[in-house]
Amino acid sequence: MNYRDVVMFPYYALMFAWTGIFGDSELALRAPSVIAMVGAVAVTALLATKLFGNRAGLYAGLVLVAIPSISRNAHEARVYAFVVLLAVVVTYVFTRSIAAQLPRSEFRWWVGYAAAVALLGAAHLLALTVLVVHALVVLSRGVGARSWRTPIGWLCATAIGVLPTLWLVRVGSEQRTTIAWLTPPKPSDLVVFPGNLFGAYAIGAAGSVAMVIAGTVLILAAIACRRLDSNTLLLAGSVAVPVLLLVAISLVGPVVLWHPRYLLFVVPFVAILAGKALTELPVKAAGVVALVVLVFAAPIHVKIRQPHAHAGYDARAMSRVLGAHARPSDAVMFSGAELWHIRNSFLYYVPADQRPQDPLVNANLLQGRDVTDAATPLASFDRVWLVRKGSMDSSLRGLEPGKSDLLQESFHQTERRESGHMTFTLFERNAQ
Repeated sequence: MNYRDVVMFPYYALMFAWTGIFGDSELALRAPSVIAMVGAVAVTALLATKLFGNRAGLYAGLVLVAIPSISRNAHEARVYAFVVLLAVVVTYVFTRSIAAQLPRSEFRWWVGYAAAVALLGAAHLLALTVLVVHALVVLSRGVGARSWRTPIGWLCATAIGVLPTLWLVRVGSEQRTTIAWLTPPKPSDLVVFPGNLFGAYAIGAAGSVAMVIAGTVLILAAIACRRLDSNTLLLAGSVAVPVLLLVAISLVGPVVLWHPRYLLFVVPFVAILAGKALTELPVKAAGVVALVVLVFAAPIHVKIRQPHAHAGYDARAMSRVLGAHARPSDAVMFSGAELWHIRNSFLYYVPADQRPQDPLVNANLLQGRDVTDAATPLASFDRVWLVRKGSMDSSLRGLEPGKSDLLQESFHQTERRESGHMTFTLFERNAQ
């Protein structure tokens, strides 16, 4: 936390407690995200039912579960399922707060709102951009009704909810390693953004299939916005405002924050708008539209469940290959832009008693780079396994110069294996 990801501290603390009780198996690590995303679908249906009726709630829930990026994040051991859940919870509690008739009831809902805002900020600071929309709603209600009870209630609840996240903002602003690779959005990025957000992000490419899914859902959302009542404006704003804010900040602000993953929390609001539009169609027509979305989404759902879909390689392959063929006295060497990710997978999947040594690891693993001098740490090893992502017809192609020169001068290749979209090459030291 001294180097990166302090803004993820609440999630890491939750997972630390969770694994202390349930262990660190794959099922145990993925289960919280599954539970959170199931909750997100339920609350999305509940919010849609409250705003637009029972059929809208049913359709919104079905649309949401059909979206591949939602499914992907439901089985990733990351924070984004919680962000989606809490964004919908905050919005639901907000609608109940502004609709409360009795002061005591309104007070209770504002207390719940403050708690939900605090949890949302703890999950992901960028999701707090939905509060801008809430501010506009309560301001318009205060002006229209000439009563400031609701705006004052919202302001107090928001201030209390945001207060605990201020330390995350302060400390996180000093740590930009995690997002240093992000670049400002180009026009082409904005064109493929819907496909990335809804589907292609799930398989790492903005494909035509994902664009069909995104286009269909967004067209339905646009149809729902033909008649702009206050509820529709709330949802449309909850989609548009966070997107526009992140684009603006990334283009003219001091830091780039643009990535489709950071905006995943707007997807339930699009699903609710789509659900509202489907209620305006005959039941058979709504069924046909839903079937089109499911048919186009199905291939992506299949792909994101393949072992190599998430990271571009099957991390379990390291256990199969290194666990079976490497010796504890061997050394292992990693390479590539995702070096830290592959190394963490190595530590998780390869049992300690079968694991070759990693002499090049930096003292701080999360810095994501090796020690600069490879020759000295490898001086006492006669066998080195080079582990690389992808299929490599030449194991040394694109390898960092220091590592490549050392292997070429002092070692020779004796074995090469491919498994799980990874290449494992064994080098043995040249005879003296």
